[in-house]
Amino acid sequence: MFERLPGGSEAHLARDDAWWPGRGPRLLFILRLAPSATAALDDIIGAAGIKAMLGRELFPAGLWHQSVSDRYADRPEVRDRLLAAGAAVQVPGFTIELDQLRAYGNDKGSYNVEARQRAGCPDLARLVDAINGAVAGQGLPRGGGHSPHVTVSYSFGGEPQKPQTMPAVEWTVDAFELVVGGGRPYTYSTLGRWMLGPHAPRASQPGLF
Repeated sequence: MFERLPGGSEAHLARDDAWWPGRGPRLLFILRLAPSATAALDDIIGAAGIKAMLGRELFPAGLWHQSVSDRYADRPEVRDRLLAAGAAVQVPGFTIELDQLRAYGNDKGSYNVEARQRAGCPDLARLVDAINGAVAGQGLPRGGGHSPHVTVSYSFGGEPQKPQTMPAVEWTVDAFELVVGGGRPYTYSTLGRWMLGPHAPRASQPGLF
């Protein structure tokens, strides 16, 4: 358990004070989808009929992102600690390759629709681990893991198709952001942005198909 202690950034916040309470604005670290990847993914889901299928339930492309942290309460002290945590992260840039479309049930009785990388992404896992470690170092509860994906809807109500292969969308990741999400219409407003280090050489691998 975390409990409130006197002191500076090393003092822990109670979990109930730190986690997003499920309503109102929330704080989280994200990767913004690069414009070239956004355009490519938009073309692919249009050609696959997903844009027409989702209609108004499709998220605006400006909201497409990869989460790299859990969601925290939007409180001044939490903001300050998350900003300090972001500034402490130092990992290389990397590439995500989205190559599959899938839908899966959620707790609202509908389906999430997402583009994802079927294979694991150790570089993404390294960034998430570094962020979680820096967040814990600021006295906030440590978050969990995140798989490589971009969600385009939380509210598909039709019959989902089986996961399907899509042309790979290569997404070069060179920065991450701390954002506050909320408002009507919903937006992600940037509070801090940090560049990643030089990209590590990519290991060659055989074709997936």
